[in-house]
Amino acid sequence: MIVSKKYTRSLVNCRDSALVGGKGANLGRLLRAGFQVPGGFVVNTHAYRLAYLSRAQYGKAVSVPSEVAEEIRCRYEQMGRGTVAVRSSATAEDLAAASMAGQCETFLDINGEEALLAAIQNCWASLDTERIRAYLHEHGIDRSVVAMAVVVQRLIPADAAGVMFTADPNGDRRKEMLIEANWGLGETVVGGRVQPDVLRLDGVTGRVLSASIADKTVYLSAGNVGEKPVEESRRKQPCLNSRDVHNLWLLGKQTEHYFGPPQDIEWAIHAGKLHLLQARPITTQSEIEARQEVLTSTREHLRNEIAGQRGPWVQHNLAETLPHPTTLTWSVIKPFMAGAGGFGAMYRRAGFEPSPAIAQDGFLELIAGRVYMDVTRSPQMFCQDFPFVYDLQKLRRDPDASQKPPTLPHGSFSTRLKASSFLAKAGSTIRSLSESAATDFRQKTVPEIESWVGRSRGLNLSSLSVEDLIAVWWEREKQVLDVFGPETLLPSLVCGMVWADLETFLHENFWDEHADALLRLIGAGLHGHCERRIVRSW
Repeated sequence: MIVSKKYTRSLVNCRDSALVGGKGANLGRLLRAGFQVPGGFVVNTHAYRLAYLSRAQYGKAVSVPSEVAEEIRCRYEQMGRGTVAVRSSATAEDLAAASMAGQCETFLDINGEEALLAAIQNCWASLDTERIRAYLHEHGIDRSVVAMAVVVQRLIPADAAGVMFTADPNGDRRKEMLIEANWGLGETVVGGRVQPDVLRLDGVTGRVLSASIADKTVYLSAGNVGEKPVEESRRKQPCLNSRDVHNLWLLGKQTEHYFGPPQDIEWAIHAGKLHLLQARPITTQSEIEARQEVLTSTREHLRNEIAGQRGPWVQHNLAETLPHPTTLTWSVIKPFMAGAGGFGAMYRRAGFEPSPAIAQDGFLELIAGRVYMDVTRSPQMFCQDFPFVYDLQKLRRDPDASQKPPTLPHGSFSTRLKASSFLAKAGSTIRSLSESAATDFRQKTVPEIESWVGRSRGLNLSSLSVEDLIAVWWEREKQVLDVFGPETLLPSLVCGMVWADLETFLHENFWDEHADALLRLIGAGLHGHCERRIVRSW
């Protein structure tokens, strides 16, 4: 099959970072040097610019142009199809002064032409986000000169994977190597989804200086969608043996010797064979010092919070929507999520009374740029002296348990007795809301939102003064967050509470494994004879 070379290039022939991005050029160089890098190809920056030129001309959402798509299909066929990893490779990526590590998207376990084209399109789109614009501005890089190439590589079905720093990035111990590893694909380590095994090696001899073997709760495997729980027998077992560690040390030495400066390496091991997925220079010393300053100030902040009887913290699900909120975004979201904001108003509509402390300060904290929930304060969203707290041991095993109300009894008998009547009243309110919430949302809330949006679109913002624009901002923020916010979120709160009641009922009346299975079946949606059949089976 003859493949055009206009919009794609085989990975081994990637040299020009302006054409294939920093990551693509690095991987091409490593392949030519003989490193064990998975093969593949790069969709170059000509394709990206063509896609965005088409969007500008026709006013459409960015998509893969037909001639580019055809060339990608040919390349994919040429490499034998199968499962691939799709990684961004911006022209400002993997530079010594601005690595952009983790800023753009990576998609794993992509199989089939249409899924591949969608992943490439999503990589392109990830360059046009607020986070990237802020990053480029901070590093003095003109956004208009940055383009996106996309690396398509054969996916290694890793038995274990992770990252390695050939010099300690958190301090001045440059003669030490740092390895972080987990079972399965390395995205759980790169994305911070698991506490990995951490090994420190003597950079000169490869001797293991320390090894911290973590309780590794989840992993990703090729061919499966989403994270899976690690089997109990493997959770606290090291995922690297002595040969793996020695091979990683050798790879680190060889990579650093080849490139010169210390390297940040992603790697994978399958069937005992070590693969190099990518390598980039470790962040510059000035940024290391800045990171250390952030760590120091964050630790001091947490010490002060703990002294004030706050904490511990667990990452809140809001972090999925706002992984790295800007200062402006957080200045809007934090008061909204407090007891006195729109989020608190939703709780009051459901019959709860957030405590004065929660009304003022809320229960969320921005720690090192990420959104965390204070598990000590959050129960006060229901009321002051709420008679239940979170089970910290359970949260350590399953952080997602923080998304449900706490269940561990707390406080004196008289406090719990007083709260029980209050909670019974709130429960009655929720049951009443559950009967009309869906109808009210469709027939009242949605039309009100549509009407307001229609009126707001008719306002010519370009004709307003700065003072008028600020006034419009405040009016719209209040309307969206304080008026519409509680009404749009209320159905989800009602559903969550009703679902928790259902879960409690099932666990009280069925064997544990049967209750969980029945809950999953109900959540999937059942009809008629299916429901009767399941009930009869129990």
